[in-house]
Amino acid sequence: MTKSVKVTIDVPLDDTGKLLLPENVKIGGGLYLSSTAITALPENLTVGGALHLNDTDITALPENLSVGGALYLSGTAITALPENLRVGGNLDLRGTAISALPENLNVGGDLDLGGTAITALPENLNVGGDLDLSGTAITALPENLNVGGHLYLSDTAIKEIPQGVKVGGGIYGLEKAA
Repeated sequence: MTKSVKVTIDVPLDDTGKLLLPENVKIGGGLYLSSTAITALPENLTVGGALHLNDTDITALPENLSVGGALYLSGTAITALPENLRVGGNLDLRGTAISALPENLNVGGDLDLGGTAITALPENLNVGGDLDLSGTAITALPENLNVGGHLYLSDTAIKEIPQGVKVGGGIYGLEKAA
């Protein structure tokens, strides 16, 4: 059995607020940076646990970011996600200025898009848990959407579920066209 211990260290920031960690760094557990002065992360960062970035001034994520647990981005100035983003747990994008998701995005847990500027979902979106689209401008679901949990559609213009969509739980907030 592997034992672990929580370690807290001080990591310096450069003049622009970027963490002074080497590229290709691997963190086995979580990285908690919420409400800090962080503005950038090193390239090719791997975080084995959760990555907490909510309420920071970070504006972009590095290419090839891999997060084994949840990724919390609410309250950030991020406007786009990297193409090769991998998230094993929940992905919280509530209230961000993100307007599009990368193609073939795979989220192991819940995906919360509530209040984002996203207007369409990628064709092969795969969400292991719940998908919350409440309050988005999304008007239609892609044919190959796969949701392992519940699908929340309150306050959207979505009126129907395409035949190829798979939802493992319930569908909430769907208002049928008159």
